[in-house]
Amino acid sequence: MRPRILAAIVGVALLAVATLAIPLGVRLGDDNREQSLARLERAAIATTSRVPDEVRPDSRMTLPDLASEGDLAVYDTSGVRRAGEGPARADVTTGQALTGHTSREQTGSSLVVGLPVIRGRRVIAAIRASEPVAVTDAQVRHQRLNIVLFAGAVWMFRRLRVLALRETPPPTMVPGATEKLG
Repeated sequence: MRPRILAAIVGVALLAVATLAIPLGVRLGDDNREQSLARLERAAIATTSRVPDEVRPDSRMTLPDLASEGDLAVYDTSGVRRAGEGPARADVTTGQALTGHTSREQTGSSLVVGLPVIRGRRVIAAIRASEPVAVTDAQVRHQRLNIVLFAGAVWMFRRLRVLALRETPPPTMVPGATEKLG
């Protein structure tokens, strides 16, 4: 009877952990994607101050490096890359930025942010910041691994506690225990 109760307790504990851990893992994945897009958008916003008032083919701009494996580029109003790393011509996300709208998308294997550069109520350029999805996926895998390891540690602690309680004899079985207690 006792092993079945123990098995039921362990089963319910594992079910409870799985019921909570799976939605948490999914939520963390969504949050990481949004944080990655927000980080790219902040990098693009910080870059707007480096764009001159008029972007021409001979314009010289120094763009900061992204901390991750991402790319940062400036495009003129015709959609040609004038500085940085990225596609030679503006993609759909950057094209939306050239119309005055900030856009955030996942295109293929990259997270891409397009940000318009506006001077005097006029779009003079667009900034494209991108990062491989693999960077965010690696962060999500690391967090999910931490959740699984934590659940395993909780299960192991519970199992060791049950084994310790099983091995400890009750006080009435120890000779002289009742006299020492008073």
